[in-house]
Amino acid sequence: MTAPGGWNGIVEAGGLSLALAGMSVVFVALICISLYITALPRVLALWDSLRPASAPRHASPAPQPPRVQVAQKNAAPEAEAAAALLAVAILRHDPDAAGLLGMTTTKSTPEN
Repeated sequence: MTAPGGWNGIVEAGGLSLALAGMSVVFVALICISLYITALPRVLALWDSLRPASAPRHASPAPQPPRVQVAQKNAAPEAEAAAALLAVAILRHDPDAAGLLGMTTTKSTPEN
């Protein structure tokens, strides 16, 4: 026996009621999500008003010391600072060339 095709098969198998039930479930879920989004600011405002006033709202972390100390302006002569920067750049970029210039490193970096 073959199942009837077209709309007759859908109606006989109860497909319309199943489709309407599925659409209503999705519609109710979307309404619940919309109500949640609408009510969330009010619920959070109520929650904040119920919290004790002594509780810190936003705890700021303790200030961290700087990881790198910056030299004061004019702390080193211009030529000396430029030579130091050049040496660091060569050492970090091409350790082989740095070895030819007499510079060595014992620490391996990802760039090396």
